[in-house]
Amino acid sequence: MRWLMATVVLPRTAALLVWVLLSAGLLLGGCSGTDEEPDTNSSSAPIAEQVGDAVHDQITAAGPDLAALQAAVVVQDGETVFEEYYGTTAERYQDIESVTKSVMSTLVGIAVDEGDITGLEATLGELLPQYRDTMTPEVAAATLEQVLTMTAGFTGSLSDPGLDWLNASDPGEVILSTTQSPPGQQFHYSNGAAHLLTTILETATGTPILAYARQKLLDPLGVDSTPAYQPLADPTTLADPKRWDQFQEADFAWPIDQTGNNLGFAGLKLKPVDMAVFGSLFLNDGAIDGHQVVPASWVDEATQAHTDAGATGPAPKYGYMWWVNEVDGTPAYLAYGFGGQVIQVVPDRDLVIVLSGALPDLESQGVPYNSALYLADSVIAPLFAS
Repeated sequence: MRWLMATVVLPRTAALLVWVLLSAGLLLGGCSGTDEEPDTNSSSAPIAEQVGDAVHDQITAAGPDLAALQAAVVVQDGETVFEEYYGTTAERYQDIESVTKSVMSTLVGIAVDEGDITGLEATLGELLPQYRDTMTPEVAAATLEQVLTMTAGFTGSLSDPGLDWLNASDPGEVILSTTQSPPGQQFHYSNGAAHLLTTILETATGTPILAYARQKLLDPLGVDSTPAYQPLADPTTLADPKRWDQFQEADFAWPIDQTGNNLGFAGLKLKPVDMAVFGSLFLNDGAIDGHQVVPASWVDEATQAHTDAGATGPAPKYGYMWWVNEVDGTPAYLAYGFGGQVIQVVPDRDLVIVLSGALPDLESQGVPYNSALYLADSVIAPLFAS
């Protein structure tokens, strides 16, 4: 959780154990029972074997830069073709970090479709009347679409979490009074803007965020969210090792702010298979088992490029809290969180790639993005090219 501490890594002994096992080929199927090296380029090999061998080879080559990978799930054509866990299990819930933003965006899309929110042109002055007297005219005129595309002008950047407002008795009031530019002019990756979605949704629906998320998204996707660990997301108290350990050990969790709202920008914990189901939901135009959970029109709009995100993020374009990119020359989009929490969707290949862990950047090795994205985009996805 980047908003809790600067670096999250496996304990030194655990990392060493993972690396030893990886080197021995015990965690990734590298031990075939023969002395022959696997043919990772053979098109006749089962796809799961090809993926496993490619991931194993990449981890072996990258060494410590991928030793903190904890989960890899690949779904293609509706089938899970690869699912492996490293130093953890399938039942362990992972902190999905800023993938939480894509979940919040999806809840907004549902609320718009059901008429609880009038539309993306609705202004913050209209959506948050309880704060109207504290907003400047510019902030009051910012639209929901601008919030979703990170162009509403609120303070923030990828390199600076900017979470001082978490200490406030009313975070929304602080966020709404802290701007970086006029609405509609620039992309600013703002955790505060994403957190405003929780207040917007609760105001519009009259339902607490977790209850609304369960009803509209989590339950339909089969996500087990009971019980829910909901610690107060005060940076001072959550930095305490005991509180941190409680969060790490919890199953489903979603921290809250001082007003009791769940965080809209990070902190949600899901299983990797839940992340894969969420990605598959979008791949299938918002439907699961014949039930339309999210409007197909929202899926299409949310994953389209609406603004340039610059060169510092995991992708060059941004939709409605989804990043928009190309994978191996093919149009794609992704939900992305700090440390390599990835849901990469490649529609033309009917492909969803999920990775989770606590991975570093690889800029020092000349790779211009996080090691998890390199693994998804340059190692796994090309195996599914037609």
